[in-house]
Amino acid sequence: MFTSFTNDFVNRRKIGDKLAVTFGLLIFSAIFVCGWYIYGQTKYHLDKELGQRLIDIAQTIATHSNGAIIMQLVPGNETGLTYRNLVSQLNRIKQKTAVKRIYIFDENHRSLVDTEIEIPIGIEYLKLKFDQLELERVWQRNGAASVLFLGDDGYYYKSG
Repeated sequence: MFTSFTNDFVNRRKIGDKLAVTFGLLIFSAIFVCGWYIYGQTKYHLDKELGQRLIDIAQTIATHSNGAIIMQLVPGNETGLTYRNLVSQLNRIKQKTAVKRIYIFDENHRSLVDTEIEIPIGIEYLKLKFDQLELERVWQRNGAASVLFLGDDGYYYKSG
């Protein structure tokens, strides 16, 4: 009689352990899936918000800049007063908005104004070839931002 009682107790304990493990795995799986979903949604919305912020900054620069004057800049104008004033204006915007770099280019991907001093007027931005879809929208007067990309310094960046 004692062995029968012990076997029933052991069998019940085994079933209880199995149920506990099953429910534990179910709860863990649900928490994992919810966490992954929340992470994905947060990442998506932060990326979208960063892109919109960059578009807003670019549109502000376009609104406050004289495009006719900028388009007249040619290589060698880097020491001129107009170019230096434009760079100074972009540097002020850069500091206020905490962006790493601001540059203005033409439809041939050639530099017109850049906050990095070593970039002369007329040099081609080769990285813009990767953003053709976004640039098509920009030339049609629609804002666009690039996908996140890994910079040379190991940080992630986005262009707008």
